[in-house]
Parts: sequence; C-alpha cells; structure tokens
Amino acid sequence: MPQLKIITACEKVIYDQDGPVSLIGIFEAMQFRLQDAPLPDRAIAPNQWSVFTLWEPQIGETGHPFTQVIRVFAPDGTLFLENEHTFVAIDPERTQIRVRINVRSLPIWKAGKVDIKVFLKGNETEQGSTCFNIVYLPKEENVEATASTVN
Repeated sequence: MPQLKIITACEKVIYDQDGPVSLIGIFEAMQFRLQDAPLPDRAIAPNQWSVFTLWEPQIGETGHPFTQVIRVFAPDGTLFLENEHTFVAIDPERTQIRVRINVRSLPIWKAGKVDIKVFLKGNETEQGSTCFNIVYLPKEENVEATASTVN
C-alpha cells in the first residue's frame, strides 16, 4: 500500500507533469466578516481551493491502481464533501504520486475547524489528515468614526 507523505489544504497547487510542486497559500484559517443578517443554514462561500496529497508507492506496486478518498468535514462535524480519485504508479523510477483535488466552496455556516481526512478505498483506516479554521470577524463599524476618535 502506498504511504501518504503530505496532505494539505491550500489556495492553489501548481505543477507540470515532471516539474516541482508549488503549494500557494497553505490554509491555517479562513476569515469571514459577518454582516447584520444571520447566515442561512448550511451557508457556503464560493471559494476555489485545493487539497493536495503526495503518495509514495512501495516496491512492486507499479501498475496497481489505488483510489484515494478525501472527506471534508464542516466545523459542526457534518460531511461537506467526499471525493474519490484513482491513481496508478506507472513508472518504477518515480518515487512519488501527486494528487490535486480542486474544491469550489467552503462550509461557513459555523465557525470552527474544518477537518480533511484521507483514506484508501477498501481500507477504512485513516491514512492522514489536516485541518484549518473558519473564523468569524466582527461586523466592521464605521471606519471614519473610529479613525476620528483616535486623534
């Protein structure tokens, strides 16, 4: 079974077929400024982001397909997204397999930790995980009034 070396959530993953990988804007916390109206139930924010995994196949696994299962859990613990992606080590000289999963929205209906867990299909043992926080910022007050009171 391949070994998971990296799992991370980030703004963008850039790589070409044989070149190095660039992970842009690794997530720690996503901040959202609240307005007067309450958030609707199961509110999501349109936001492009990626989950990146790096796998290291073992000797003898060339040509054998594996299916990665990514599960993203919202801060309230509900399953937000599940994605399956099959990969195959086709070159015995390559020591790593890169998988990028693009996601188009974020679960923002509750502040807290977004958990991302990775499994291999057929094996429900978690291979790795990462997380980031959804943080609510307070409503912005009148900036001019605040600035003038400082003087």
